[in-house]
Amino acid sequence: MQITDGPPGTHCTCRLLLTDGSTRDAGEWWMPPSGRATWIAYGDAAAVDRGELDADDGRVRSSADLGD
Repeated sequence: MQITDGPPGTHCTCRLLLTDGSTRDAGEWWMPPSGRATWIAYGDAAAVDRGELDADDGRVRSSADLGD
């Protein structure tokens, strides 16, 4: 996941939306002072439909569709 202009100090959770309809949290991070960051989360690519970087306020800060 990559954010290029995020609010510094924002806490984010990487959430994987799986093909079976469930979700799995894959990590948590704080936005650095620069507002720019890249994070890597590991999982079985065949089992993941979408990845999201969700802020504590409920906003999706970054996302990627990984399914077909």
